[in-house]
Order: sequence, then C-alpha cells, then structure tokens
Amino acid sequence: MGRQKDVNDLVLLLESGSEFAWTAPLAEIERVGLGRFWNALIDHVTTSSALSDEASARARSLRFEGLTPEEVALGTSSWDERCQATVEHAYQVGVSRNGHTYGLQMAENAHRYYTEQLQLKMTESCGHGREHQELLTNLRNDTCVRLVPLNIVRSLAHHPVTPAENTSEARSIPGSSLLSERTAGEHSFVSAGGGFFAPMIFYNLCSVQASFDGVS
Repeated sequence: MGRQKDVNDLVLLLESGSEFAWTAPLAEIERVGLGRFWNALIDHVTTSSALSDEASARARSLRFEGLTPEEVALGTSSWDERCQATVEHAYQVGVSRNGHTYGLQMAENAHRYYTEQLQLKMTESCGHGREHQELLTNLRNDTCVRLVPLNIVRSLAHHPVTPAENTSEARSIPGSSLLSERTAGEHSFVSAGGGFFAPMIFYNLCSVQASFDGVS
C-alpha cells in the first residue's frame, strides 16, 4: 500500500525538534494491534530518509520491542489494498468502541468513502445533516476531515451568491491552538492562517457554504 504520506509525516515530526507527545498515539497503536506495522514504518523511515542523528535516535526509541516488523509493501501504491485495510481497521476500531454492529457501521462508512468518486460536488440545496454540523466539535483520528478554501467553494457555485448574515464570533476548536471555528446558519467553517475553509468528508458542498463571507 502507498504509505509515503505516513513516511513524510513521521520525518517532519521526528525532525521538528519539539517534544511531541508520543505516549498516547503509541498506546493507541498497540491497543488496535498495529505494533508490527508501526515497527515496519519506523524501520522504513530510518533507512529511506536522511534523518539527523537526533531524529534517528528518537525514531529507534519509538519501536515496540520484541515485535517483528510486518511485511508491507511500503511505497507501492494499491488503492484496492488501501481500501481493504482501511475498512478492516475501521471495523476493529468500531468493535472496540461499541460492539459488532457499530464496527459494521464504521466499516460501511469507510468502504463508501474509498469506493465513491472523490471529486468536489456542489448542490443548490443543502443535504448536510447533523453529523456534518458537528465535524469540528467531534474531531477524531479515524475521521478524515477535508478543508476546502472558500474561494474554491465559491468557484463551484452554479449562480452568484449573496453573503450569509449572522455569522457567529470565532471560537476555538477543541484540540487545536491554530484553528478556530465560525458558523453561518447551520454550517461551520474553519479559520486558519487568515483564510476560511469549509470542512467536509465526502466532498459534497452546497450553495449555503458558498455564501459564507467570513467577515460578519
């Protein structure tokens, strides 16, 4: 499976020089049974990347002792294998949280995500439900929230849009010191780096989001 993004993210974390809190992520990796895969990923990072001595030492300290690295085709892309692995992992996480039925629900959502055509779509009427409204208040590592710049959202609108009124004051997003949230109607938006973004999962946007002005 293609895991180059994982490799890149790890290199950045290892070289950042900051004291990243590894304890909780490592505990979760061990809990869901991905220790052997993690060791394979760490070994790949240390052998394929030009790490500094400090980053190399940090990487070695993050391995799970006594676990043989899993045999995975790191760097070889396979969408089908990635989909299968993600669906299986979603099921395991769901079962560990709330039993077999919840595991099947999470697996179905993961399968739908990876088998749909992932292309931005704009609709005139809003079909976003409560789950979408709560994306920013219930952020989880197993939910891949995409942020679409507001200018791209507007460019997809079928007709000229009128800025929405009654935009809320900015409020912080739990777990982040860099992002804040603004709302217009029943939609949430992310403020970051002086710009605004529409959050989504399944690449579906609506004209209500396109009308957000971000300045009220």
